[in-house]
Amino acid sequence: WTVVSTFPPYMGLIPKEVKSWSEKTSNVEVPAVPEAVASEVLPSVLPNETPTRKVSAPEAINFRPLGPRVVAIERIASTGEFRLLINGTASTVRGVHYYFGDLLKKPLPEREKILRRDLAIIREVGFTAVTGWEEEGFDEKFLKLASEYDMPVIVPISLEPSRTLPDGSSWLAKGDFLDPTVRSEIKQRITQKLTIYKNDPSVLSWNIGADEPLERMSRHYKRPPEQVQAAADLIVELVMLAHEIDPAHPVIVSEPQDWYVGFYQVSLEKARRTGIDPSQFFIVGGNFYQAGSVKTDLRRVKTAVTEKLNVAFAVMEWAPFGVNRTERPLFRSRMAKDVAEATPISIVYVFNPAIDPLNFMPDPTLAIVTGLSLTDQDRTDANGLLTAIAGTLGRPLFPTALQILKADREQGWSGIPVSRPI
Repeated sequence: WTVVSTFPPYMGLIPKEVKSWSEKTSNVEVPAVPEAVASEVLPSVLPNETPTRKVSAPEAINFRPLGPRVVAIERIASTGEFRLLINGTASTVRGVHYYFGDLLKKPLPEREKILRRDLAIIREVGFTAVTGWEEEGFDEKFLKLASEYDMPVIVPISLEPSRTLPDGSSWLAKGDFLDPTVRSEIKQRITQKLTIYKNDPSVLSWNIGADEPLERMSRHYKRPPEQVQAAADLIVELVMLAHEIDPAHPVIVSEPQDWYVGFYQVSLEKARRTGIDPSQFFIVGGNFYQAGSVKTDLRRVKTAVTEKLNVAFAVMEWAPFGVNRTERPLFRSRMAKDVAEATPISIVYVFNPAIDPLNFMPDPTLAIVTGLSLTDQDRTDANGLLTAIAGTLGRPLFPTALQILKADREQGWSGIPVSRPI
């Protein structure tokens, strides 16, 4: 799934409050669009222009929430393709993965200021949904802010209330998903969360397991196959439970490509014996990072999900891994087109770098987050990555977003330090 809606970004939205970004309107220079991106992605927009423009300072707009969305999955009989219906209208979703990182440690007023700025950028670029893996970041306050900007949220729900248990381990590491106490606690926590938030106007869907739970169990924690299968069984049970509590929003799980389709196939066969068809509300997402083989990978994974599992397919993370920084915009634009052709739902990875890329990073996860971020640490457009993505979303220059980036860096209102040039 790519997070984007078929309706234009502002259609049907009623401005609730308009505030000037700064009291004085000033001209700021928009970062140049890399020539490779301009020539391949934006030919109709920049035929004879230099890629640098001057635009006015931006305004921040809050939008009135439109009320809870009713989201459904439908399979087209004539083609076998799945489509996403939002309030009865066939839609596509082009979303972005948001990484909180150290933002979760900041005082609430400062965090809100940064989140407002980031949601404004995300919206202006053309994204129509946001998600992530850090459940603690997607709390009541974040959902309220998302509603103000009418930004749909795929809400992550981890299998663990925290990353560690009292003994320092984790449930995914221990693999105790056959333990009745563990299963009961997880179901109780998810029931409580969905009951509280199911009518929130920002909710688009739920992401059970959040960040590749089977992959983490199998490859990171080296759990045996029977424990991985027990986790898959529990996840499908949680999907069924979520639908019972909240039939208005589908449920997504995500893993790397099609590596764990076999486990979910066994689990879904058990679930279908109850007489309920999960294909009406269950979506299986894959994560893709190999730019060179993405077309082939997308076809293979989509076939496995839609034919073996008989459920809808989404792309829950995508980015070109291992690509030179200056070439990333071009690879981003190419991957975006391939992903959009494969599925109505997709999430690009990732907004908000973890730390300064020039610092020593012993944690490879942080290195990946930083290396694949669409913005630098001060939210400047990282070598045209935002421009490349916006071009594929029909907003080729999105000057307001670039104004926000530039004005924020120059005025320093977010309090985020400017990173060193790369």
